[in-house]
Amino acid sequence: MMKQTQNGTIIEVEVTTNGRKFGLRGIDPWTQRLKIKLTQRAQDNKANQELIQETSRLFKADVIILKGSKSNKKTLLVNTGIDKIREVTSQ
Repeated sequence: MMKQTQNGTIIEVEVTTNGRKFGLRGIDPWTQRLKIKLTQRAQDNKANQELIQETSRLFKADVIILKGSKSNKKTLLVNTGIDKIREVTSQ
């Protein structure tokens, strides 16, 4: 799920850790969450750091974890418009 706000776009994501390479895996049709594959393990906040760094690079905007810092289901705030998010996630 994506929602435009005054501060940017809120995105619901589901992450999988300890993968071979970082990547977007599309939107889950049932949960409507963007699926993201991370290379780091969920230890010592490494996966969250990778998530912030890589999504910031992809969307060319600041990213903040609003909810779910200790869960695989997270809510992100991306400091860009919803159209930019849709453009990147549809590729």
